[in-house]
Amino acid sequence: MKKLLSILFIVVLITVTTACGKNMIGTYKLLEMESSGQKFTAKELETLGIKMELVIKDNEKAVFSIDGDSQELTYNDKEFIAKNVETNESRSYSYQFDGNKIIMEKDGEKLTFQK
Repeated sequence: MKKLLSILFIVVLITVTTACGKNMIGTYKLLEMESSGQKFTAKELETLGIKMELVIKDNEKAVFSIDGDSQELTYNDKEFIAKNVETNESRSYSYQFDGNKIIMEKDGEKLTFQK
């Protein structure tokens, strides 16, 4: 019985460790945006000249780009943080990651990025 519990504990520990060490590294393109109750696809936004990208690096840093302008971000397991260098103010954006998509949310706005 102890051996079975030990094996079960190891399996749970490995599962939890793997889930916490999410491999988000890569480049994500905007899939859709939701703002003020309206949804826009990336294609619709591109016809308006708006293009967004999120690049996740391996050192808890990321770069958010919109139309060629970039903002450096840091991230943890719950949120992305954008810091304004001039004012020293920070804004955080909660996110969800499902292995292929990152969904960022702030004040009722939602950005969905896909790898």
